[in-house]
Amino acid sequence: MFFPAKILLFGEYAIVRSGRGVAVPYYGFKGQLAFADKTSLQTTPHIQQSHKALANLVQHIAQEGKGELNILWDIAALEQALDQGLYFDSSIPQGYGLGSSGALIAALYQQFALSKTNNWALLKQQFADTESHLHGKSSGIDPLVCYLQQPLMVQGNHITPISQTTSAQNNTPYQWFLLDTQQPRQTAPLVQQFLQKLNDASFLQLYQQQLLPLNEACIDAWQAGNKTLLFDLVGKLSEWQLHHFSFLIPQHLQTLWQQGLDTHQYYLKICGAGGGGFMLGISPNKQLPNTNTLWITENW
Repeated sequence: MFFPAKILLFGEYAIVRSGRGVAVPYYGFKGQLAFADKTSLQTTPHIQQSHKALANLVQHIAQEGKGELNILWDIAALEQALDQGLYFDSSIPQGYGLGSSGALIAALYQQFALSKTNNWALLKQQFADTESHLHGKSSGIDPLVCYLQQPLMVQGNHITPISQTTSAQNNTPYQWFLLDTQQPRQTAPLVQQFLQKLNDASFLQLYQQQLLPLNEACIDAWQAGNKTLLFDLVGKLSEWQLHHFSFLIPQHLQTLWQQGLDTHQYYLKICGAGGGGFMLGISPNKQLPNTNTLWITENW
């Protein structure tokens, strides 16, 4: 069974302070559990890497003893599958903000959880506890979206499924795209840098009085299906991020970012933690800033 990537459509750095976020599944990249023979395990780098990461994860879970993770997972079945060459066959790039480890945790839960829950808050916490063993502290949002495979509104521990309406009259067409920065990034150092900036009173004021309301307005316009308003608001968000989140935008992209603001043919915004990986873009007339882009076909 395949599990999709995820995109944090709105809420980057707003959800850190209990703002709203919209996370959506993205089927342009996906992954599934698979088994490799001994030769592949010894000679194929990405299979070796995935198998080793899974082995380390299972070892961490097993060391929980009588802890909640140990009770949640069928350790014996996981260890047996590892002996048979278990790995995660995935096209989701790592370090790009698309939930590569989230899809992995979702796939493992589907096949190796001893009991499953319909309580999304509990499931989010179980996912967070498990994913934290892979790359530090996790919110659990990525594996939750990958597992449920539906758009979710997230605000703290409150999680609700969401759908858009198409009732608005001003429905200028637009399309989302991903811009490849061609450099992976790690989330934890970027978030730490952001939290340090919040200690500056002037930055905190900008964040609270400008970014958070703008994030809310984008989500409301998107959910209402008002595409004309949404495009205008994403432009304002793009400009705010370029001016105040420049430390999260690779230097080689900042001219391209400004070009979109000047021409209004596209706007770029941070995708998740920023700093590298993919950036998210929107265009009303399908104008791409360069060749390192992927159109998103999902109808969000």
